[in-house]
Amino acid sequence: MFNLKVVERPYPDIYKMYSALGPNVAKPGGVGAKGVSWSCAPEYEQLKARLGVVSEPGVSEGMPRIDNAKDACEIMLALSPESNGDVGVRSWAGLEKQTGFKLNDLSRPVQDQHLTFEGITARPTKGFTSPNWSGIEVHGRTYAPFELNVQRLVPFHTLTGRQHFYMDHEWMRGLGESLPVYRPPLSLAAIGEISGPRIPRTDKDLVLNFLSPHSKWSIHSSYSDNHIMRELSRGGGEIWLNNDDAASAGIADNDWLECFNANGVFMGRAVVSHRIPHGKTYIHHAQERTVNVPLSPLSGTRGGTHNSLTRPLVKPTQMIGGYGQLSYFFNYYGPTGCQRDEFVVVRKVQGDVRF
Repeated sequence: MFNLKVVERPYPDIYKMYSALGPNVAKPGGVGAKGVSWSCAPEYEQLKARLGVVSEPGVSEGMPRIDNAKDACEIMLALSPESNGDVGVRSWAGLEKQTGFKLNDLSRPVQDQHLTFEGITARPTKGFTSPNWSGIEVHGRTYAPFELNVQRLVPFHTLTGRQHFYMDHEWMRGLGESLPVYRPPLSLAAIGEISGPRIPRTDKDLVLNFLSPHSKWSIHSSYSDNHIMRELSRGGGEIWLNNDDAASAGIADNDWLECFNANGVFMGRAVVSHRIPHGKTYIHHAQERTVNVPLSPLSGTRGGTHNSLTRPLVKPTQMIGGYGQLSYFFNYYGPTGCQRDEFVVVRKVQGDVRF
């Protein structure tokens, strides 16, 4: 299992802590990911000079300021081995110690390069090779996965250090999942997800299998409320439908729709496309509820997100921890893609939409 520790939250200081870069990044192992860590003490001092320091008395006094989103971007670009070559060279030390291999030559060619917000705004710029990822991008190469493992012999993050398919764990054996196995979708529709007194239905309502893929114009919820990026979509939430399914329910492209089941409700614009299979619908993952979110006629409240329509279903094999690549973590409490079992009711909103 992962390590637990008690964190005390001084709530009166929350704003000060959010608007300054804390000192832990300058400590040994203060920055890192995926089992590798490093110190960013030099960058911490550089950021003080570049962004200025907090002069107001309090918990953040003397720390680098974070006054706006640009400052936050500058900090990420300064601390990441993918954008700061000097940090990149330093970041390999932990992986070199674990493996016994010399690896920082992958960052030496860019050690004097540091991507800044101004630079990447002027033109797109390629990132650097990093121990956080498995590709090699030095000397003009493009990213491909597992190159570090295959070409530089860095062990895979598995029990054996190799690619393997068999999991010799008693839970896996007990549930018949030591090898990859097909599990059919759960019949959530049969247990009341789309029926019952809480689910008012009409003859024109569509009942569809619900998916929630990643968006083409956001990273999880980040940037989904950006107006420039929103021009690539419908300016708010959207619900993608098969063209024949939409026609059978009298739904035209860009109509306002209400999508609901026993878990919750989502409001969005119809995107009608022949690319969506018959009987399916999808809502892009993690659309932020800050732009163009109307009230739901069914609930009377703002019309939700994709998570409003799903529930976490606990699967024991995803609670295995400390066994090779199986490391239990709170964010993964529930099987990946459990929404593929979900069914939803989709209907066209009648009358004016209220905001």
